[in-house]
Amino acid sequence: MSRRNGMSNRRTPTSSRRFSVAGIARIVILLLGALPLLVSAAQNASPTDLSGIWMPTRYIPTIRTIEGKLPPLKEAAAQEYRERVAARAAGKPKPDSTTYCQPDGVPRLMYAMMPFQVLQQPDQITFVHEKGHIFRLIRLNAAEPPDPDPIFLGYSTAMWRDGALVVTTVGHNTYTTLDRAGLPHSEKMRVTEAYALSANGKRMTARITIDDPETYERPWTTQLTFRKLPGYRIKENVCQLTNAEFESFFIKP
Repeated sequence: MSRRNGMSNRRTPTSSRRFSVAGIARIVILLLGALPLLVSAAQNASPTDLSGIWMPTRYIPTIRTIEGKLPPLKEAAAQEYRERVAARAAGKPKPDSTTYCQPDGVPRLMYAMMPFQVLQQPDQITFVHEKGHIFRLIRLNAAEPPDPDPIFLGYSTAMWRDGALVVTTVGHNTYTTLDRAGLPHSEKMRVTEAYALSANGKRMTARITIDDPETYERPWTTQLTFRKLPGYRIKENVCQLTNAEFESFFIKP
């Protein structure tokens, strides 16, 4: 009887070891299954603090590609652009949204030589611009609107990718131009901005890609750099129309 008990006692550790190995195997399988979710969460986390007040490092009235060339306009768009450039050179610039105190549009608003403040929250990034006190709402990890009504600043969604804030904006109206010179775009334009912070946190770079097959031969990219303004406070800025400007735009015969 005692021998059977002894044998039984000797089997118990073996059984326990088998259970432990099986348990560990199940844990490993669960961890492997969760790994893609953990990686995705890490990628979409907010590893970079972009909050603060920023301003472009220099004035850029005429946007060029990252190679320093004129963007690859299609012929009709190129003709429109040439007419705008000629009119401005003659001292009679064609009007755009900024002529009538309306928003600059995206990405032109980012080129304005006035400060803007970045407010960072877990589900939203907000750009508060001193120019006209315009604010831009960028929703994190949100779905793009499938068929948006065109508006001045479009609809912006974003995600974090490799430490950069990648913003996609769709749904633009055509009252705006991409720059002061008059680069055109269509309602189908898709703007992608990747905001990355420098190592010392004093500079922020925006790599901007324009994808608009109705206006350009192919997608093209440009770049813009901002400097941080410690201690600055956003001031009130109001755009006012003259009576003649108001009547010419808002009062139709």
